Amino acid sequence: ALGWNNYSVGAPFFNMTFVPLMMPLFLALGVGPLLAWKRGDLAVALDRLKYVFLITIAVTAISAIVVWGRSAYALIGIAVAVWLGVSTLAEMFKRAGWPKAGLAGTLKRLPKLPRAAWGMTLAHFGVGLVVAGATGASLLTAEVIVSLQPGEKAELAHFEVVFEGAEQVPGPNYMALRGHYSIYEGGELLHRFTPEKRRYVADGQETTEASILSRSWDDVYVVIGDGSPGGGYVARLYHKPLAPWLWLGSFLMVLGGVVSLSDRRLRVGAPQGRKSKPA
Repeated sequence: ALGWNNYSVGAPFFNMTFVPLMMPLFLALGVGPLLAWKRGDLAVALDRLKYVFLITIAVTAISAIVVWGRSAYALIGIAVAVWLGVSTLAEMFKRAGWPKAGLAGTLKRLPKLPRAAWGMTLAHFGVGLVVAGATGASLLTAEVIVSLQPGEKAELAHFEVVFEGAEQVPGPNYMALRGHYSIYEGGELLHRFTPEKRRYVADGQETTEASILSRSWDDVYVVIGDGSPGGGYVARLYHKPLAPWLWLGSFLMVLGGVVSLSDRRLRVGAPQGRKSKPA
């Protein structure tokens, strides 16, 4: 910054700078919408969010049991995500008249709220989902690198992955080594993976094609690697909890911006000048 030199930085530097800067912003996102412009009372806003605090603590405590022994930083990420999501919904319901209007009245008023309010809710809730997805995909990821013979199995988180063999298959302009893996959850077949390692005929370049199972709560990746003695193959197995929420949260953030811009109150037209009449 001072010597005008170029430096190459990686993930550790990014985490040390990005997280401390963004954490106050994430916390403020839950309080800001409850503050009136130039005359907001922070104490009143925090009092309205007391139940949000309790829900955040309860969910974080439950999450601590689930992720016990894995990552303390993951609990912070989960707490921030829950805080953002619940506070955003609480602000939306408050705007619709809760608790004075009752549940039925509040639900009746929700569709009538301005589109700018809906856009803000979607965007802020999307931020919460992005935080949760980033926490799961980075801090709660399970990775296993193992060499398997046909018929052997490996444990990945709460899954069981069975290697069923590999074969050479031709492609349009490449030859591929295709592996066959089955994943079981609770003793029941969940999915069959067919990852490939391709070698292109023209330039000899090699690429790996991961096989992915994406569900609403997690992603599971299987990547086949080089062969090992005895007819086995090295495999990389990944389990990334909450990773799909990164995409869903990003979509909601964009959708929130579009919905807000569609509110006529936010579109300001340029005044048209009048032609002066000749004297």
